[in-house]
Amino acid sequence: MWRRPWGFRCHLLCSGYLVAFGLILHDLPEGLAMANSYIASPSMGILVAVAVALHNLPEELAMAAPLVADRARRFLFLAAALSGLAEPAGGLLGLAAVHFYPQLNALFLAFAAGAMVLVSVHELLPMARRYGHPRLFTTGAVASARTCATSSAR
Repeated sequence: MWRRPWGFRCHLLCSGYLVAFGLILHDLPEGLAMANSYIASPSMGILVAVAVALHNLPEELAMAAPLVADRARRFLFLAAALSGLAEPAGGLLGLAAVHFYPQLNALFLAFAAGAMVLVSVHELLPMARRYGHPRLFTTGAVASARTCATSSAR
């Protein structure tokens, strides 16, 4: 049976751990966004929950790919469980805090939005530059902002 060199295996594991840890930290503000947008407006909360669910599909695949390739199934299961629990934990944290301090709702929504922008700019823009497609990133960012502005205009 062919065995991969240790350097390749380490690269896969390191990539998997980094993506898994980043997604777990990234999912907490998503829970805050879902819960607090529901408090602001139930229809907006449902819209945010559907949007988060749709974007979680490729996210979780990005976490799973290097770990499946390395056959790190135990860690994959643990990371998926923690990632799945981070959103409800963020939602419960947001709901509890807003219950006692309603003024925090806007702050939590701003924090969640800022966390998403930071992840996009800090991770996706350098990746787009590395692979030679910064215009695709810019086009996607502009289209996303335009869609948000159009859908939230009343």
